[in-house]
Amino acid sequence: MARITEEKGVDLGRLWGMNHGRMKLLRQSENDTWEVRDLEDRYVLRLTPHFHRTKDSIQAELDFIESLGHSNIFQVCRPISSPNGKLIHEVYPYDDINLYYAVLFEYAQGEYGRTNWNGILNDNLVAAIGRTMAEMHNITAQRGTNLFSESQWDQIESNIPTANQTHSGATDILKIQLRADQGDPDSQALASFYLSKVHPFLERCGKPTHETFGIIHGDINCSNFFSLHDTLYLFDFDEVQKNWFGTDIAVVLRASHYFEETKIVDGFDGPKFRKIFLESYKEATKIMKNSGHLEEDMLEGFYLYREFYYAALAVDILHQARSKVKDFEPFITSYCEEKVQRFHRKFVVLAANS
Repeated sequence: MARITEEKGVDLGRLWGMNHGRMKLLRQSENDTWEVRDLEDRYVLRLTPHFHRTKDSIQAELDFIESLGHSNIFQVCRPISSPNGKLIHEVYPYDDINLYYAVLFEYAQGEYGRTNWNGILNDNLVAAIGRTMAEMHNITAQRGTNLFSESQWDQIESNIPTANQTHSGATDILKIQLRADQGDPDSQALASFYLSKVHPFLERCGKPTHETFGIIHGDINCSNFFSLHDTLYLFDFDEVQKNWFGTDIAVVLRASHYFEETKIVDGFDGPKFRKIFLESYKEATKIMKNSGHLEEDMLEGFYLYREFYYAALAVDILHQARSKVKDFEPFITSYCEEKVQRFHRKFVVLAANS
């Protein structure tokens, strides 16, 4: 596990004018996330390896966050400029070789969504998730409200990755098919599922329009928000992507099915959760109503597409680990192994019977 020396931590804090910065690791995965305390103030520092995302894509993410920051429905944790006006710094936090892009964010207010599992058990918060997602899709459909010109929004969109470009192309079917042709059984299962279930569904989605397709968060779950008085404070936009709005909805639906299957949260009622979430979403937006994307069969398709996305990501990480391309923490590889096993149990049989 990489560590930041006290000297490096002081240097990082000084980029944002801090004199008493103290750092605590929150999470280490594709990005490294650190809590930074400067006297009584708290911030979150995100360190992104240069090979994971480009600087332009991170800037586009920050512009998207800014477009969301004027909503009266939810709050976002905004990036903080350093005294010289920069939002992104090129740094070498662990050694003098590996380049990272550093962004400092506001610390969310309120209570963590996973505290007592309130983010999935509290009906008011479940409804807030629906309203929040709908408002985000409204803003995207309106192309950034009034903050950006048409050409500026086009530039932002051009630097936001597609789903196939996230996570180093883990869900790119050509990459998956290449491994399948080389005899990898997990990739063969993914390719089969894509061809029998995902591809036909994506064909049914029709031509993308501003009311069905655009920039989405990509990973709204109870680990990525705090709440205060039933208002969500969103963070972790690292999976921001251009995709169908329905895939954003499917992230939440997939989580509900996961909690339903595993029974790791006492008292969780999956059908009730999905009813509250979807009703709240539909009440807060008019987009997609004419597309049919909110019909039950289409939501099922988006759900299967999202299952493919997660499984493909897990398979890709395991492939990198086994090929010694990259080192991962043991908890990450064990988590991915669990996801791949679940995919085989639940969905490979579905593809085989199609």
